[in-house]
Amino acid sequence: MGSDLYSLVVGQIIPLALLLFVGWAFIEALRRSGDQFVLARLSKPAWIMILVASLLVVGNGYAWSFFLPFRSILYLVALFAALFFLGPECHRMGPPRRGNRRNKNNQGGW
Repeated sequence: MGSDLYSLVVGQIIPLALLLFVGWAFIEALRRSGDQFVLARLSKPAWIMILVASLLVVGNGYAWSFFLPFRSILYLVALFAALFFLGPECHRMGPPRRGNRRNKNNQGGW
């Protein structure tokens, strides 16, 4: 019974949670306006491409399967990209804007 639970958690639940985490970063990048990315280190198209590649790498083996050399290293890089976007980059850009409210001094964060 214990090994069945372990294999379920390690084989299904953790990969799904990591795929959802990277998907959250991708959706967050899509919903932010392009002018907020002026404060980020990279442009919006660059972040979109990085997060799409991260989704492909993290989803490989769980949602689809294709040959991927250096899979474990690429997996860690993909997770780091999503974590970096949701952490320092989103903090640098500030909270997502809704409606027509504009930040008057064009600075993100606090």
